[in-house]
This record gives sequence, structure tokens and C-alpha cells, in this order.
Amino acid sequence: MPLRSAIGNNVNQLAAKANTGQAPAAAEVGATMHAVRRATHRIDLVLAQLIPERPEDEGEGQGGDGR
Repeated sequence: MPLRSAIGNNVNQLAAKANTGQAPAAAEVGATMHAVRRATHRIDLVLAQLIPERPEDEGEGQGGDGR
């Protein structure tokens, strides 16, 4: 399963659980968000190599926890 599919599946599982009225476990949310951050970082590294002169993201670091 490709990385993005695995992460999407995990996020969907959290949402499905939340939609039933159950709060997902903090560890489950933390692990999923860690995977999302790692994947986002990897994608950003690849894009930096493919498009070295990209403009800075104006929204970078806003919302979320700043990691």
C-alpha cells in the first residue's frame, strides 16, 4: 500500500471513530499525526529538489502545533 494511502486510511479510521461519538485514543491520534508530519516533510524535501526556486509558503507554520 502506498504511503499516502496508508496515511489516508489511518486518518479516515480516526474520523469514522469520531463520527460514532467515540473519541479516538490519544496515542492513536498522536501516531497518525506523526505519520502525516513525516510524510509531509518527505514530500517537501522531494519538491525542493524538483523545484529549487519555489516561493516560500505564506501559510507555513500557521494552524497546528508549529512542527
